[in-house]
Amino acid sequence: MCISWWHLYLVSGVAAFAISAAATLFFRNWALRRDLLDHPQNEAHKQHRRAVPVLGGPGMFLAWLLVLGGGILLITQAPSDWLPEAVRPHLPGLKGKLPAFGWILFGSLVLLVMGLLDDRKPLKAGPKFLVQLLAAVPLVVW
Repeated sequence: MCISWWHLYLVSGVAAFAISAAATLFFRNWALRRDLLDHPQNEAHKQHRRAVPVLGGPGMFLAWLLVLGGGILLITQAPSDWLPEAVRPHLPGLKGKLPAFGWILFGSLVLLVMGLLDDRKPLKAGPKFLVQLLAAVPLVVW
């Protein structure tokens, strides 16, 4: 059986949407039960007028990780005749990029943790930019 690019894109998009919606709803409800809310107070950059739940990031991260992880498993474990014809010549190169995916995962985790910390106690722009820069450097160097 051979599937097309169109099928891969459709399955990836639907899976990302469904996982993100379910996980974000789960984390939203969890944040509400534990009173993990962002209170706007007098911060000019905040657009909301009442407290809103935090923890949207982990839900989106989970969706990204599961869909990307599923794609990596598909590329590395599926029989090559099951993959689209256009992908087959690129399989050795794609498998060689797995360390880069590891660095992307590492940087994403760093940014997720920083976002969670920022939700609990707002961080200044300078330290946030520095963490973002340090999270990106390994991937750029790689």
